[in-house]
Amino acid sequence: IKRLIESGEAGQGEVVVLMESRSAMATYREELLRLGLDAVSDGGEDWWQRIEVVDLLSHLRLLANRADDRNLLAALRSPLCAIGVDALALLGGEKARDGVRDLDEAFENCAAKEREPETPAAAIGANDHERLVAYRKLLRGWTPLASELSVGDLLEHVIDSSSYAAILLAGEDGEQKLANVRQLAAMAHAWDLRHGGSLRAFLAWVDEASGPSSQETDAPVGGAIDTDGKPDPNGPVRLMTIHASKGLEYPVVVVPRLGGGVKRDDAMIR
Repeated sequence: IKRLIESGEAGQGEVVVLMESRSAMATYREELLRLGLDAVSDGGEDWWQRIEVVDLLSHLRLLANRADDRNLLAALRSPLCAIGVDALALLGGEKARDGVRDLDEAFENCAAKEREPETPAAAIGANDHERLVAYRKLLRGWTPLASELSVGDLLEHVIDSSSYAAILLAGEDGEQKLANVRQLAAMAHAWDLRHGGSLRAFLAWVDEASGPSSQETDAPVGGAIDTDGKPDPNGPVRLMTIHASKGLEYPVVVVPRLGGGVKRDDAMIR
């Protein structure tokens, strides 16, 4: 693959590696990265557990239900807020204070510009307080849109308004993480077209799609297809299962491990 790309016979994004299963996909991708090539792999059951996917879904789940303590905590620890563990502990202390109904009210108290003196909220440091204020502003801007926009458009707005793409690209393995985010957005748009409905309905679909019996997770990670639906020569090498490749066309197709299942000593293929 490296020789084909360096000779100019093919662009990176014109190459696809097809595999029978995902079991060795990470090994091949790591080797391509070691050789200095960009590479993204398709989804899988574990794709839904990738941190960038979980982070984005936590914000959507919070928009669907502000009383969801688990996803509020996940959202506050995600890169879009990123408060420290000390601030989280003080948030818990604020929730335990007399007169504070729930974690959402504690969050509002901690993010208030004027915090009540001598309370856990007031003890949160300046940096974490600024992050809480900024995230509350984002959340308030997203809330009315949750019932006005399609899920795909809402997700795109969350990504754009929070500069999430830039945050991912600034970190380790940013290209792959951004590809996963694009894939989630593409799935949301596809769901809008096929089903449509509320944010809660989409999240219910996600819960079903991320289960072990679902085939939805076989969809390849985005980021390598141009606007005309053809492979982008400047995109990354793609690794995907043979099943996931149905209906796609690539100038260069690599199929490794053809002899992996041959056990006879006199086999012609190795």
